[in-house]
Amino acid sequence: FALHCWASRCAPARQEMPLIPAQAASHHTRVVLIDERDSAGAAKAFLHSIAVSEATGFDPDGTVGRLYGVSVLPVTVFIRSDGSIEGKYLGQTTAAILSNHLAAISG
Repeated sequence: FALHCWASRCAPARQEMPLIPAQAASHHTRVVLIDERDSAGAAKAFLHSIAVSEATGFDPDGTVGRLYGVSVLPVTVFIRSDGSIEGKYLGQTTAAILSNHLAAISG
């Protein structure tokens, strides 16, 4: 699976967020969306505004982010089935980047 940390105040999220569920589905894997240090209301309004309906976890104090070394947003962490980290991508992701990493962890 992959863990994607983002926030409603993060401008790149508006462009990349719709790619994430589509790429995850095409690779038959799961991406867990984590809203970092944001309010649940702001996150839900943001997701609604871009028509993304995937479940999102909320990390208001940054605990999850700290566990995965998140220092900037957005960041995507690609996690193998054994729990080891395949890769971490800092910044706005693309379909190609997602596809490459998701293929590596879904096999």
